[in-house]
Amino acid sequence: MATEVENAQQEVQEVVDEATKPDENHVEENKPADESQSAEKIEDAVVDGESKKEENGSVPPKVILHQHPPCINIPSFLPASLKLETFLRMHKIPYENKYVHKLGSDKVKLPFIEYQGDKVQDANFCIKYLCNKFDLSLDAHLSEEQRAIAHAFSTMAEENTYWSLAYYRWVDNFNETKKYYSNLAPVVKDVRPKLDQNKCIKCMQAHGIGKHTKDEIYGIAEADLRAMSAFLGEKEFFMDGEPSTIDSTMFGLLASVIYGAPESPQAKLIHEEMGNLEKFCDTMKLNYWLDWGDICNEENAEKFKPSSRLSMKNKKKKVKTTEGKEGEAESDKAEEKAGEEEKKEDEKPADATEEAAPEQEGAASGESPKEEEGAKEESKEEAEPAKEEEKPAEPEQ
Repeated sequence: MATEVENAQQEVQEVVDEATKPDENHVEENKPADESQSAEKIEDAVVDGESKKEENGSVPPKVILHQHPPCINIPSFLPASLKLETFLRMHKIPYENKYVHKLGSDKVKLPFIEYQGDKVQDANFCIKYLCNKFDLSLDAHLSEEQRAIAHAFSTMAEENTYWSLAYYRWVDNFNETKKYYSNLAPVVKDVRPKLDQNKCIKCMQAHGIGKHTKDEIYGIAEADLRAMSAFLGEKEFFMDGEPSTIDSTMFGLLASVIYGAPESPQAKLIHEEMGNLEKFCDTMKLNYWLDWGDICNEENAEKFKPSSRLSMKNKKKKVKTTEGKEGEAESDKAEEKAGEEEKKEDEKPADATEEAAPEQEGAASGESPKEEEGAKEESKEEAEPAKEEEKPAEPEQ
Protein backbone atom coordinates (compact mmCIF):
# COMPACT_ATOMS: atom_id res chain seq x y z
CA MET A 1 0.00 0.00 0.00
CA ALA A 2 2.82 2.40 0.87
CA THR A 3 4.44 1.80 -2.49
CA GLU A 4 1.17 2.49 -4.31
CA VAL A 5 0.74 5.77 -2.41
CA GLU A 6 4.32 6.80 -3.25
CA ASN A 7 3.80 6.00 -6.95
CA ALA A 8 0.58 8.03 -6.95
CA GLN A 9 2.38 10.96 -5.35
CA GLN A 10 5.17 10.77 -7.98
CA GLU A 11 2.59 10.73 -10.80
CA VAL A 12 0.85 13.77 -9.30
CA GLN A 13 4.23 15.54 -8.97
CA GLU A 14 5.10 14.78 -12.65
CA VAL A 15 1.72 16.19 -13.75
CA VAL A 16 2.35 19.34 -11.72
CA ASP A 17 5.86 19.68 -13.20
CA GLU A 18 4.55 19.35 -16.77
CA ALA A 19 1.85 21.91 -16.03
CA THR A 20 4.40 24.40 -14.73
CA LYS A 21 6.92 23.97 -17.61
CA PRO A 22 5.17 26.33 -20.07
CA ASP A 23 5.15 29.06 -17.45
CA GLU A 24 8.85 28.59 -16.85
CA ASN A 25 9.58 28.77 -20.57
CA HIS A 26 7.48 31.90 -20.84
CA VAL A 27 9.51 33.57 -18.10
CA GLU A 28 12.78 32.59 -19.74
CA GLU A 29 11.63 34.10 -23.02
CA ASN A 30 10.96 37.40 -21.26
CA LYS A 31 14.33 37.41 -19.51
CA PRO A 32 16.31 38.89 -22.39
CA ALA A 33 13.84 41.77 -22.67
CA ASP A 34 14.13 42.43 -18.93
CA GLU A 35 17.92 42.21 -19.18
CA SER A 36 17.98 44.62 -22.14
CA GLN A 37 15.78 47.05 -20.26
CA SER A 38 18.04 46.85 -17.23
CA ALA A 39 21.08 47.29 -19.48
CA GLU A 40 19.53 50.40 -21.02
CA LYS A 41 18.87 51.75 -17.53
CA ILE A 42 22.50 51.09 -16.60
CA GLU A 43 23.76 52.81 -19.77
CA ASP A 44 21.51 55.79 -19.10
CA ALA A 45 22.81 55.93 -15.57
CA VAL A 46 26.41 55.79 -16.82
CA VAL A 47 25.77 58.57 -19.34
CA ASP A 48 24.06 60.68 -16.70
CA GLY A 49 26.95 60.05 -14.34
CA GLU A 50 29.50 61.04 -16.99
CA SER A 51 27.62 64.22 -17.82
CA LYS A 52 27.42 65.08 -14.14
CA LYS A 53 31.11 64.42 -13.75
CA GLU A 54 31.88 66.67 -16.72
CA GLU A 55 29.71 69.39 -15.23
CA ASN A 56 31.55 69.04 -11.93
CA GLY A 57 34.90 69.07 -13.69
CA SER A 58 36.14 65.69 -12.41
CA VAL A 59 36.17 64.20 -15.94
CA PRO A 60 37.45 67.12 -18.06
CA PRO A 61 37.57 67.24 -21.87
CA LYS A 62 40.80 66.93 -23.79
CA VAL A 63 43.40 69.67 -23.89
CA ILE A 64 44.00 70.94 -27.43
CA LEU A 65 47.72 71.34 -28.04
CA HIS A 66 48.67 73.63 -30.94
CA GLN A 67 52.19 72.93 -32.16
CA HIS A 68 54.32 72.23 -35.22
CA PRO A 69 53.77 68.95 -37.08
CA PRO A 70 56.15 65.99 -36.67
CA CYS A 71 59.41 65.82 -38.61
CA ILE A 72 61.66 62.90 -39.45
CA ASN A 73 63.08 61.37 -36.24
CA ILE A 74 61.35 63.88 -33.91
CA PRO A 75 57.68 64.67 -33.07
CA SER A 76 58.30 68.44 -33.15
CA PHE A 77 61.36 70.47 -34.12
CA LEU A 78 60.60 73.08 -31.43
CA PRO A 79 61.98 72.07 -27.99
CA ALA A 80 59.22 73.98 -26.17
CA SER A 81 56.53 71.92 -27.94
CA LEU A 82 58.29 68.67 -27.14
CA LYS A 83 58.65 69.81 -23.51
CA LEU A 84 54.94 70.60 -23.16
CA GLU A 85 53.75 67.37 -24.80
CA THR A 86 56.12 65.35 -22.61
CA PHE A 87 54.70 67.10 -19.53
CA LEU A 88 51.16 66.13 -20.60
CA ARG A 89 52.26 62.52 -20.97
CA MET A 90 54.12 62.49 -17.65
CA HIS A 91 50.98 63.54 -15.78
CA LYS A 92 48.58 61.50 -17.98
CA ILE A 93 46.53 64.53 -19.00
CA PRO A 94 44.27 63.72 -21.99
CA TYR A 95 45.18 65.90 -24.95
CA GLU A 96 44.82 66.19 -28.71
CA ASN A 97 47.31 67.64 -31.18
CA LYS A 98 46.41 70.34 -33.67
CA TYR A 99 49.31 71.00 -36.02
CA VAL A 100 50.23 74.49 -37.20
CA HIS A 101 52.82 75.34 -39.88
CA LYS A 102 53.47 78.98 -39.03
CA LEU A 103 56.47 79.83 -36.89
CA GLY A 104 54.34 82.24 -34.87
CA SER A 105 53.50 85.92 -34.89
CA ASP A 106 53.21 88.86 -32.53
CA LYS A 107 49.76 87.64 -31.42
CA VAL A 108 50.43 83.87 -31.20
CA LYS A 109 53.41 82.07 -29.70
CA LEU A 110 53.76 78.36 -30.29
CA PRO A 111 53.08 76.10 -28.59
CA PHE A 112 49.79 77.08 -26.98
CA ILE A 113 46.84 75.19 -25.53
CA GLU A 114 43.06 75.56 -25.49
CA TYR A 115 40.96 74.14 -22.67
CA GLN A 116 37.36 74.88 -21.62
CA GLY A 117 37.36 78.14 -23.54
CA ASP A 118 40.74 79.30 -22.21
CA LYS A 119 43.73 79.94 -24.46
CA VAL A 120 47.22 79.93 -22.91
CA GLN A 121 50.50 80.63 -24.73
CA ASP A 122 54.13 79.81 -23.87
CA ALA A 123 55.02 76.33 -22.59
CA ASN A 124 55.91 77.52 -19.07
CA PHE A 125 52.62 79.38 -18.63
CA CYS A 126 50.76 76.39 -20.06
CA ILE A 127 52.32 74.13 -17.41
CA LYS A 128 51.33 76.51 -14.61
CA TYR A 129 47.78 76.68 -15.98
CA LEU A 130 47.51 72.88 -16.21
CA CYS A 131 48.75 72.49 -12.63
CA ASN A 132 45.98 74.77 -11.40
CA LYS A 133 43.26 73.15 -13.53
CA PHE A 134 44.16 69.55 -12.75
CA ASP A 135 45.30 70.09 -9.13
CA LEU A 136 48.82 68.88 -9.79
CA SER A 137 51.37 69.19 -7.01
CA LEU A 138 54.22 70.25 -9.25
CA ASP A 139 57.59 68.87 -8.11
CA ALA A 140 56.30 68.36 -4.57
CA HIS A 141 59.00 65.76 -3.92
CA LEU A 142 61.76 68.33 -4.47
CA SER A 143 63.28 70.55 -1.80
CA GLU A 144 63.56 74.31 -2.14
CA GLU A 145 67.20 73.99 -3.08
CA GLN A 146 66.46 71.41 -5.76
CA ARG A 147 63.72 73.58 -7.21
CA ALA A 148 66.11 76.52 -7.40
CA ILE A 149 68.71 74.40 -9.22
CA ALA A 150 66.04 73.03 -11.57
CA HIS A 151 64.89 76.57 -12.37
CA ALA A 152 68.47 77.69 -13.13
CA PHE A 153 69.18 74.76 -15.45
CA SER A 154 65.83 75.13 -17.23
CA THR A 155 66.47 78.83 -17.86
CA MET A 156 69.96 78.08 -19.20
CA ALA A 157 68.59 75.44 -21.59
CA GLU A 158 65.71 77.57 -22.89
CA GLU A 159 67.32 81.01 -22.99
CA ASN A 160 70.88 80.15 -23.96
CA THR A 161 71.54 76.64 -25.26
CA TYR A 162 68.46 76.66 -27.48
CA TRP A 163 69.76 79.59 -29.55
CA SER A 164 72.84 77.62 -30.57
CA LEU A 165 70.47 75.02 -32.03
CA ALA A 166 68.52 77.76 -33.82
CA TYR A 167 71.80 79.08 -35.26
CA TYR A 168 72.71 75.65 -36.58
CA ARG A 169 69.31 75.14 -38.23
CA TRP A 170 68.73 78.57 -39.76
CA VAL A 171 72.26 79.75 -40.53
CA ASP A 172 74.87 77.00 -40.54
CA ASN A 173 72.65 74.23 -41.97
CA PHE A 174 70.00 76.29 -43.77
CA ASN A 175 70.23 74.29 -47.02
CA GLU A 176 68.98 71.23 -45.16
CA THR A 177 66.34 73.14 -43.19
CA LYS A 178 64.67 74.62 -46.26
CA LYS A 179 63.89 71.12 -47.57
CA TYR A 180 61.03 71.22 -45.09
CA TYR A 181 59.29 73.59 -47.54
CA SER A 182 59.76 71.37 -50.61
CA ASN A 183 56.02 70.74 -51.07
CA LEU A 184 55.17 74.41 -51.53
CA ALA A 185 54.57 76.05 -54.91
CA PRO A 186 57.70 76.72 -57.05
CA VAL A 187 58.03 80.39 -56.10
CA VAL A 188 56.76 80.11 -52.54
CA LYS A 189 59.14 77.30 -51.58
CA ASP A 190 62.08 79.62 -52.29
CA VAL A 191 60.63 82.77 -50.70
CA ARG A 192 58.99 81.32 -47.57
CA PRO A 193 62.10 79.71 -46.00
CA LYS A 194 64.09 82.89 -46.60
CA LEU A 195 61.45 84.95 -44.78
CA ASP A 196 61.48 82.53 -41.84
CA GLN A 197 65.27 82.59 -41.79
CA ASN A 198 65.32 86.40 -41.62
CA LYS A 199 62.83 86.27 -38.75
CA CYS A 200 65.02 83.83 -36.78
CA ILE A 201 68.17 85.84 -37.46
CA LYS A 202 66.47 88.99 -36.14
CA CYS A 203 65.47 87.10 -32.98
CA MET A 204 69.06 85.90 -32.49
CA GLN A 205 70.36 89.42 -32.98
CA ALA A 206 67.87 90.75 -30.41
CA HIS A 207 68.86 88.01 -27.98
CA GLY A 208 72.54 88.82 -28.39
CA ILE A 209 73.88 85.41 -29.38
CA GLY A 210 73.50 86.29 -33.05
CA LYS A 211 76.25 88.93 -32.69
CA HIS A 212 78.88 86.27 -31.93
CA THR A 213 80.93 84.28 -34.41
CA LYS A 214 80.18 80.69 -35.35
CA ASP A 215 82.93 79.26 -33.11
CA GLU A 216 81.83 81.42 -30.18
CA ILE A 217 78.21 80.27 -30.50
CA TYR A 218 79.16 76.60 -30.55
CA GLY A 219 81.54 77.24 -27.63
CA ILE A 220 78.61 78.60 -25.58
CA ALA A 221 76.62 75.48 -26.41
CA GLU A 222 79.49 73.20 -25.38
CA ALA A 223 79.84 74.89 -21.98
CA ASP A 224 76.09 74.48 -21.33
CA LEU A 225 76.06 70.82 -22.38
CA ARG A 226 79.06 69.98 -20.21
CA ALA A 227 77.32 71.57 -17.21
CA MET A 228 74.20 69.48 -17.88
CA SER A 229 76.21 66.29 -18.19
CA ALA A 230 78.18 66.99 -15.01
CA PHE A 231 75.04 67.68 -12.99
CA LEU A 232 73.17 64.61 -14.31
CA GLY A 233 76.08 62.28 -13.57
CA GLU A 234 74.93 58.69 -13.10
CA LYS A 235 71.37 59.62 -12.11
CA GLU A 236 68.43 58.37 -14.13
CA PHE A 237 66.71 61.77 -13.96
CA PHE A 238 68.13 65.21 -13.33
CA MET A 239 67.02 65.74 -9.71
CA ASP A 240 66.58 62.29 -8.18
CA GLY A 241 64.88 58.95 -8.73
CA GLU A 242 61.54 60.51 -9.76
CA PRO A 243 61.01 62.57 -12.92
CA SER A 244 60.14 66.25 -12.52
CA THR A 245 59.40 69.24 -14.71
CA ILE A 246 63.08 69.88 -15.41
CA ASP A 247 63.26 66.46 -17.08
CA SER A 248 60.60 67.45 -19.61
CA THR A 249 62.51 70.69 -20.26
CA MET A 250 65.89 69.03 -20.72
CA PHE A 251 64.40 66.24 -22.80
CA GLY A 252 62.77 68.79 -25.13
CA LEU A 253 66.13 70.44 -25.83
CA LEU A 254 68.43 67.39 -25.83
CA ALA A 255 66.08 65.30 -28.00
CA SER A 256 65.88 68.18 -30.51
CA VAL A 257 69.68 68.13 -30.69
CA ILE A 258 70.30 64.37 -30.68
CA TYR A 259 67.41 63.23 -32.90
CA GLY A 260 66.46 66.43 -34.72
CA ALA A 261 69.98 67.64 -35.60
CA PRO A 262 72.20 64.53 -35.52
CA GLU A 263 74.90 66.13 -37.70
CA SER A 264 75.25 69.24 -35.57
CA PRO A 265 78.41 69.92 -33.52
CA GLN A 266 76.28 69.71 -30.35
CA ALA A 267 74.96 66.23 -31.22
CA LYS A 268 78.43 64.95 -32.13
CA LEU A 269 79.81 66.23 -28.84
CA ILE A 270 77.05 64.49 -26.87
CA HIS A 271 77.55 61.23 -28.76
CA GLU A 272 81.33 61.24 -28.31
CA GLU A 273 81.80 62.62 -24.79
CA MET A 274 78.46 62.85 -22.96
CA GLY A 275 76.84 59.45 -23.16
CA ASN A 276 74.79 60.06 -20.01
CA LEU A 277 72.75 62.77 -21.77
CA GLU A 278 72.01 60.36 -24.63
CA LYS A 279 71.06 57.64 -22.14
CA PHE A 280 68.73 60.08 -20.36
CA CYS A 281 66.86 60.76 -23.62
CA ASP A 282 66.51 57.03 -24.30
CA THR A 283 65.04 56.57 -20.79
CA MET A 284 62.49 59.35 -21.33
CA LYS A 285 61.44 57.80 -24.64
CA LEU A 286 60.93 54.41 -23.03
CA ASN A 287 58.86 55.88 -20.21
CA TYR A 288 56.67 58.35 -22.10
CA TRP A 289 57.19 57.99 -25.86
CA LEU A 290 56.64 54.37 -26.83
CA ASP A 291 54.88 55.60 -29.99
CA TRP A 292 57.85 57.79 -30.98
CA GLY A 293 58.62 55.81 -34.15
CA ASP A 294 54.97 55.79 -35.26
CA ILE A 295 54.64 59.56 -34.94
CA CYS A 296 57.85 60.81 -36.54
CA ASN A 297 58.39 58.37 -39.40
CA GLU A 298 59.08 59.49 -42.97
CA GLU A 299 55.47 58.99 -44.08
CA ASN A 300 54.06 61.33 -41.42
CA ALA A 301 56.85 63.83 -41.94
CA GLU A 302 56.03 64.05 -45.65
CA LYS A 303 52.29 64.11 -44.97
CA PHE A 304 52.45 67.08 -42.59
CA LYS A 305 54.87 69.18 -44.63
CA PRO A 306 53.48 72.62 -45.51
CA SER A 307 51.92 72.66 -48.98
CA SER A 308 50.19 75.17 -51.21
CA ARG A 309 46.50 75.69 -50.45
CA LEU A 310 45.33 75.40 -54.08
CA SER A 311 46.83 73.20 -56.74
CA MET A 312 46.36 73.64 -60.49
CA LYS A 313 43.94 70.70 -60.54
CA ASN A 314 41.68 72.35 -58.01
CA LYS A 315 41.77 75.59 -59.97
CA LYS A 316 40.78 73.80 -63.20
CA LYS A 317 37.91 72.07 -61.42
CA LYS A 318 36.70 75.39 -60.06
CA VAL A 319 36.86 76.97 -63.54
CA LYS A 320 34.83 74.12 -64.98
CA THR A 321 32.22 74.36 -62.30
CA THR A 322 31.88 78.13 -62.79
CA GLU A 323 31.52 77.66 -66.54
CA GLY A 324 28.81 75.08 -65.98
CA LYS A 325 26.97 77.41 -63.63
CA GLU A 326 27.14 80.25 -66.18
CA GLY A 327 25.75 77.95 -68.91
CA GLU A 328 22.90 76.90 -66.65
CA ALA A 329 22.10 80.52 -65.87
CA GLU A 330 22.03 81.42 -69.58
CA SER A 331 19.72 78.51 -70.38
CA ASP A 332 17.38 79.55 -67.55
CA LYS A 333 17.25 83.11 -68.93
CA ALA A 334 16.47 81.83 -72.45
CA GLU A 335 13.61 79.71 -71.12
CA GLU A 336 12.20 82.70 -69.24
CA LYS A 337 12.30 84.85 -72.41
CA ALA A 338 10.57 82.13 -74.43
CA GLY A 339 7.81 81.90 -71.84
CA GLU A 340 7.28 85.68 -71.94
CA GLU A 341 7.03 85.67 -75.76
CA GLU A 342 4.43 82.88 -75.67
CA LYS A 343 2.33 84.87 -73.24
CA LYS A 344 2.50 87.98 -75.47
CA GLU A 345 1.47 85.96 -78.54
CA ASP A 346 -1.56 84.55 -76.69
CA GLU A 347 -2.64 88.09 -75.81
CA LYS A 348 -2.45 89.34 -79.48
CA PRO A 349 -5.69 89.44 -81.65
CA ALA A 350 -6.35 86.88 -84.32
CA ASP A 351 -5.41 89.26 -87.23
CA ALA A 352 -2.11 89.95 -85.67
CA THR A 353 -1.48 86.24 -85.28
CA GLU A 354 -2.34 85.65 -88.93
CA GLU A 355 0.03 88.39 -90.04
CA ALA A 356 2.69 87.01 -87.76
CA ALA A 357 2.23 83.47 -89.08
CA PRO A 358 4.37 83.94 -92.21
CA GLU A 359 7.06 85.57 -90.11
CA GLN A 360 7.03 82.62 -87.72
CA GLU A 361 7.24 80.19 -90.64
CA GLY A 362 10.21 82.09 -91.94
CA ALA A 363 11.80 82.02 -88.54
CA ALA A 364 11.16 78.28 -88.31
CA SER A 365 12.82 77.75 -91.70
CA GLY A 366 15.79 79.81 -90.56
CA GLU A 367 15.05 82.81 -92.89
CA SER A 368 14.02 86.31 -91.86
CA PRO A 369 11.00 88.12 -93.43
CA LYS A 370 13.27 90.43 -95.41
CA GLU A 371 15.09 87.47 -96.88
CA GLU A 372 11.75 85.96 -97.94
CA GLU A 373 10.72 89.18 -99.76
CA GLY A 374 14.05 89.26 -101.57
CA ALA A 375 13.61 85.66 -102.62
CA LYS A 376 10.10 86.42 -104.01
CA GLU A 377 11.40 89.38 -106.10
CA GLU A 378 14.19 87.23 -107.53
CA SER A 379 11.66 84.56 -108.53
CA LYS A 380 9.50 87.22 -110.25
CA GLU A 381 12.47 88.58 -112.20
CA GLU A 382 13.36 85.09 -113.34
CA ALA A 383 9.77 84.47 -114.45
CA GLU A 384 9.49 87.72 -116.53
CA PRO A 385 12.39 86.94 -118.96
CA ALA A 386 10.89 83.53 -119.49
CA LYS A 387 7.60 85.13 -120.63
CA GLU A 388 9.43 87.56 -122.96
CA GLU A 389 11.21 84.64 -124.63
CA GLU A 390 7.92 82.89 -125.17
CA LYS A 391 6.24 85.94 -126.88
CA PRO A 392 8.46 86.13 -130.04
CA ALA A 393 7.74 82.53 -130.72
CA GLU A 394 4.06 83.21 -131.51
CA PRO A 395 4.49 84.78 -135.10
CA GLU A 396 6.54 81.83 -136.26
CA GLN A 397 3.48 79.66 -135.69
